[in-house]
Amino acid sequence: MGGPAGHRFSRPGDYSPTSGDGSRREAHTVNNNCILPACTDRLVLAVRSGHPLTEQPVTVESYTAAEHVTVSRRGSLHDRIDDALTALGHERRVIASAPTTAPALQLAHDTDLVVTLPDATTRSSRHQLGLTTLQLPLELPPVTLHLLWHHRHDNDPAHTWLRDTAIQTLRALFRT
Repeated sequence: MGGPAGHRFSRPGDYSPTSGDGSRREAHTVNNNCILPACTDRLVLAVRSGHPLTEQPVTVESYTAAEHVTVSRRGSLHDRIDDALTALGHERRVIASAPTTAPALQLAHDTDLVVTLPDATTRSSRHQLGLTTLQLPLELPPVTLHLLWHHRHDNDPAHTWLRDTAIQTLRALFRT
């Protein structure tokens, strides 16, 4: 099946926007939803102003000694950060989980809890709350942000325009 210039539609879920360099990003389908990697973001720490971690450079040891809140819709107290720390022989103390970044950031604002989250997607909220942003003391791959849509919209010209606009905007904002 053909699509607008710069796009290829062969079957639902195969939306492939052409980037400026001519490469394509393939969407894949899960439960009738198309998922397309749009951009990446790096992880940072957010803590309240005056938090003990702000007094000196953050090390893996000082990071793991602090108490943490995770962001998990399912309430998980374990994520890929814990896997990376375990591989380095460390373990952090996660004592709470928040379903979204908003309550996690509020907990970091009101307590000594540390929250690790994507930088650009939470920058405005961190700034509004007056939180201090610190560098994560270990190397982790970037977090991928995805576009998600139902496959019935694959060939809808308006939806195609919206996806293209969203990807262009995200890439400009995230410089990926």
